[in-house]
Amino acid sequence: MNNTTFPSNWTESTTKGNLNALFQSQLAPMVDKATKDMVEDIVYCGILPALTILGTTGNILSCIVLMIQGLKDSTNIFLFVLTISDTGNLLTSGIRRVECILGKFDALLGMNYYMITLPQMKVISIIFSRFTGVITMLISIERCIAVTRPMKVRLWFTSKRVWIMVLVLIVLTVSLITPTFFTMQLNWTTNPKTKAPMAYVSLTEFYTKNIVVLNWYLNIFLTVVFRFIPVIFIFTTSVTIIITLRKASAFQKAASSAKDEKLAKVTRMMLTICISYVTFNIPACLHQMFVMMYPEYNLRGFEKNVFYLVSAFGQLAEATNSAWNFVLYFVLSEKFASTLKRVLCYSCKKLAIHKSAKPTASSSAGDTKETHLSGTKASQNENSKL
Repeated sequence: MNNTTFPSNWTESTTKGNLNALFQSQLAPMVDKATKDMVEDIVYCGILPALTILGTTGNILSCIVLMIQGLKDSTNIFLFVLTISDTGNLLTSGIRRVECILGKFDALLGMNYYMITLPQMKVISIIFSRFTGVITMLISIERCIAVTRPMKVRLWFTSKRVWIMVLVLIVLTVSLITPTFFTMQLNWTTNPKTKAPMAYVSLTEFYTKNIVVLNWYLNIFLTVVFRFIPVIFIFTTSVTIIITLRKASAFQKAASSAKDEKLAKVTRMMLTICISYVTFNIPACLHQMFVMMYPEYNLRGFEKNVFYLVSAFGQLAEATNSAWNFVLYFVLSEKFASTLKRVLCYSCKKLAIHKSAKPTASSSAGDTKETHLSGTKASQNENSKL
């Protein structure tokens, strides 16, 4: 006789799916709600806002430095566009997560803010995030060609062609992700107890009518195109660059010349940017792969707390990558570091002169003007050296 004990509410008519649900109801989830809420508070209320402020400040300084150096070569153009994309990703992610802080003071206000920013701001954040991957992939291609075909890279990646490539990638990325804008819509209702207005998000009629096609497009096609392909491609080209540089002993011997030394430094910085992107995006790729393999693992499933935690760490990793690039520019590029120091020193001197200057004294005005001109002249001389 079989002595298997079933739950008290089990009947012979229980289906296999319902039976699994009953067995799952007897188990405890891997992560409880209290732990999930605590970790989300740390990430969304603490670390992410700090990264947004620091990263945005660093990226603004990067844009200033790159514009001073000039956007005439492919390296500066790529770094400038990547910095703009990183800044957009940080700002949109940070703006969305303000709801975490607002919710600490007013739960309804925090929830309304989250719902208002969810339909559009989330998609804009996704566009910036995915474009960062696409432009990093283009950087890896350019560096791979520069190492394997150094005579061709100057012909193929002229400043004009690079700008055209960037514009094409922007249009392509926005066009492919645009259908996501039409999947959610904002609605308003009234709280039955407090009579306060409450915002909520629902699926659009467009989405519900095309749910099968859109699910495949949004969850599989876009994930493969903007998640898996960039990471795999960047990893492959980075390995190719490393292997090529190790084998090319002549390249290292010739690095004593100024031209080859500059190429080596640029390649080292660009390669580090590519490796950094892969490192910070592998967790999100593994998470998406797991979601595709196990559809029951979702934000409403049995292990939804794990899903929320992994998603939070994935967003944190992407934000870290967007804020981290400024540090890479400063550490790995002497040209970038010297220009940044000159900009900061000039700003400090100008501020000090402005504070010490007396508007009524004509001599002070003359000194101020002379200092400004001398600083401008030094800036022009420095730019010519760069």
